[in-house]
Amino acid sequence: LKRKRFSFSISPFAWFSVALVSNAPTESSLSFLVPSDLVNWRLMLEHVLDDSRGFGYVIELIGLHGLAWRLDGHDVNVPAMGSVQGFPQSSPTFSVIGIQPSIEYKFSNNIVMAGGVLFTPIGQSQLNAIYPNFTMYYYWGSKGRPVMMR
Repeated sequence: LKRKRFSFSISPFAWFSVALVSNAPTESSLSFLVPSDLVNWRLMLEHVLDDSRGFGYVIELIGLHGLAWRLDGHDVNVPAMGSVQGFPQSSPTFSVIGIQPSIEYKFSNNIVMAGGVLFTPIGQSQLNAIYPNFTMYYYWGSKGRPVMMR
């Protein structure tokens, strides 16, 4: 579901990640570390200001959620957040929702670069964190044709 109109697009994405079981046993027992599975979603609003140069901006709403269960049926034994300031360890679940403004620019017929900063004002564990982000897209097979921005 991607809609492109007047160099403005809206793109929703969702991913489900199955975490691998660690090969190293924990210090207290011979059991293995088993983290929870993750759900990641994004809603991108992109506006290309100059189509000939491929210059534009993107505003993304991003969510990352640690689930209390695993798709493979293993019991989760790694807490999502450690104990902080005297509070006991939490359950294996967590949620973080953030917003990321970015700018993007087409450097050649094959290379588009984007940079932005993710702010996480809503959630647990990584509340009020700031993550710089730099991305390079390489488009194969353009063969001299101009790259269309997403």
